[in-house]
Amino acid sequence: MVNKKNCLKGLPSKDFLLGKGIKYKAFKPPNNAVPNNGWVESSVNWEEDETKQESVNILLTKRKDNGDLQFRAGVARVPLKEIDRIIEQYEIENQFKYNEDPIEGNKYHGNLQFHTTLLSIKEDYTQVCAALARAVVCRILPSE
Repeated sequence: MVNKKNCLKGLPSKDFLLGKGIKYKAFKPPNNAVPNNGWVESSVNWEEDETKQESVNILLTKRKDNGDLQFRAGVARVPLKEIDRIIEQYEIENQFKYNEDPIEGNKYHGNLQFHTTLLSIKEDYTQVCAALARAVVCRILPSE
C-alpha cells in the first residue's frame, strides 16, 4: 500500500509526448526489464502533496552518466486515486499494482508493477498504459 497522493513519472524525451499529452509508452516498463516473480516494474516517484517539491526535484535534476538531464521532457503527475480507478475499472488487481521501493538517494522511489500475464496480452497491456497516460493531470518541466 502506498501512502502518497500522486505518482510521478519521468519523461526522458519528447518522444514520450503527443501534443500537450503523454504517450502510453511513458508508462511501459523498459524493454530490457527482467521479471521478478512474474512482475515487471516501471520506475516512478511518489508525491505526498504538490506543495512539497522534493520528490519532483529529484526527478527534474537527475542526470545520466554523461551529465545530461535524464528526464529532459519533464515529469508527468498522475493522482493515485486515478491509478486505483484504472485497476478497479479494468479488474486487474492481480495483474497490475504499485509499491513504494525507496533507494539510496531517493526515499520517494517506487514502481508500477505489471504481471507477465497482463504483458502477454498486448491489447490489454497497451490499454492500461494508455489509461495511465490519459490520467496525467499535469507535466512539470525542468528549469534547464
